[in-house]
Amino acid sequence: MENLEIAYKALLEKKQKEIDLMKLLNSSDGFYQYFFKICNEYKTREDAFDAVNNLYFELFGRFRYKSYKGFRNSISQFYKK
Repeated sequence: MENLEIAYKALLEKKQKEIDLMKLLNSSDGFYQYFFKICNEYKTREDAFDAVNNLYFELFGRFRYKSYKGFRNSISQFYKK
């Protein structure tokens, strides 16, 4: 029973992290925050965008942005406000 409980707790923690990430990425501001958070982990900003957009696809079953160009336009409009 102990091993089953450990496995169950690990699964719950994994799912909670996934839910928290979904909540963050579900808003434009959260998507941008996560993008900037991971930028230094990638060679280019476009690579970082692809990583976040692909993660969004994995979580929601669709891409948030059609292209990096669309993302850049969106982010510049968002921060002009």
